[in-house]
Amino acid sequence: MSVTDQGQSHRGGVWLSRLAVTLAVTTFALVVLGGTVTSKGVGLAVPDWPTTFEQNMFLFPPSMWKGGVFWEHTHRLLGSVVGMLAIGVLVGLCAKRGWPAWLRWFGGAVLVVVIVQGVMGGLRVTELSTGFAVAHGVLAQLFFCMTVLMALAVRRYAAVRSNSARAVAPAGRPVRVLSVVVIAVLVVQLVLGAAMRHTGARLAIPDFPTSYGRWLPPVSQAVLDGWVEARPYEEEVGYYSVGQVWSHFAHRAWAAVVVGAVVWLLAVVGRDRRRTVGLSRAAAMMAALLLVQPVLGVLVVWTGPSRFNAEVATAHQATGALLLAVAAALAVCARWPGGRVGAGASHRAAVDDSMGAIGGAVA
Repeated sequence: MSVTDQGQSHRGGVWLSRLAVTLAVTTFALVVLGGTVTSKGVGLAVPDWPTTFEQNMFLFPPSMWKGGVFWEHTHRLLGSVVGMLAIGVLVGLCAKRGWPAWLRWFGGAVLVVVIVQGVMGGLRVTELSTGFAVAHGVLAQLFFCMTVLMALAVRRYAAVRSNSARAVAPAGRPVRVLSVVVIAVLVVQLVLGAAMRHTGARLAIPDFPTSYGRWLPPVSQAVLDGWVEARPYEEEVGYYSVGQVWSHFAHRAWAAVVVGAVVWLLAVVGRDRRRTVGLSRAAAMMAALLLVQPVLGVLVVWTGPSRFNAEVATAHQATGALLLAVAAALAVCARWPGGRVGAGASHRAAVDDSMGAIGGAVA
């Protein structure tokens, strides 16, 4: 490759990297907007799909974007933007010569998933299905993880092609194993949280750290009704089934597992800094998110039915999405081979720089 061709390839890689980061950041905004729709209970404010009140979604007049319609309609529009960005990234990857084929396949998978996600969101409306709502919420965060990994990979190969990265030793087996454990634990919590939110159980337990003044929730509806009658909870939270209460409690209980798993991983990463220097930024981001997330979870309960509760709940959901995405990035980075690639470029350093770029953009 001539110097001119190499320079053009580098510039193309930089622009493709920026587009991939834009896709990840826009997807995060979409996750936040989707969380707002759920928290405010306006997921069915627009009763049809793919049209909006039987009009073309893109031609729906802004004068009618009011109340819940505003949140649901803008959520759909932003989803369309994410889809177009995914197409742009895939086209850019297909145009790159010398880049790995699996990266193009991954770009195709990203596009397929965003299409499936859009259809699933539509079915949630047309079928009035709680199951589709839960699946839509879970897949949204998993798709966000995919876009973050895409941005990391594109930035990595752009750095490799330009010979601008430095060599760093690979992570050890304990980090690689624990990173996968943390992802599994977080995915379980994601499913529990989505089930809780979409079944209306967000405020099914009105106190914390206790549950209706006790350490364990009631095991039957009769007991729950008796507890509610005996204490002034009815005006605060209304009526909930014992199933909703246990759905809420399961999310709380599993949060302790999440904290323990993440702290364990961070301890292992910190103990072997020589072999995990390339993961330091991801680990620092995880630590910061872990400090914020439980606080937001408690505030969801303590703010109760106040007008601020929807915003707090959305912040809790968005922080969880970030934590899962950073954990996925750390796990992938820990598995990429160390040493030198191409003309002396390291995978790990490019990844660490990518984490900074994505984290700074999101922040």
